[in-house]
Amino acid sequence: MIIVYNTTTKEILATHYGRSDEDAFVSGFSISGQAALKMDDAELINKYLVIDGEGNPSLENITNFSITASKSLVDLSDIGVMDTWYPMTSNGSDYIDFGNIPEGTSLYVDNLDTAAGTADASGIFRFKATEAGLYGIKFWKTGYSAYYVEVKAND
Repeated sequence: MIIVYNTTTKEILATHYGRSDEDAFVSGFSISGQAALKMDDAELINKYLVIDGEGNPSLENITNFSITASKSLVDLSDIGVMDTWYPMTSNGSDYIDFGNIPEGTSLYVDNLDTAAGTADASGIFRFKATEAGLYGIKFWKTGYSAYYVEVKAND
């Protein structure tokens, strides 16, 4: 099979099973920020790509985050509404501490394409809001399934 992946995050972008033109496809592949490699056909569900120092690829199991929060999640699924969020006041002094975050995890707030920061060894990310609104927060680290939550801040 051929795997096309992001060269920075190693995220698998596409998989082509049973290709007979693998060598030609891999050697001719040229998309900025992406690369292609050849591997034996394998199941990719809950796997991520690892490339060792010699360029040898392997697939490893994805780990789920076990992030905690200092506030309770509002969950309306019991009344048929598929909406969940953490509530807070947008006064600049209220906050939510997200904990148990592995060091090196990228933290994204609102702009889910650009990291706002990286988790340090404390494992805690304190979120404050100075304006009312809905905030999306994503936690991402190689080898982990991305974790996304929303915070609703009110006046």
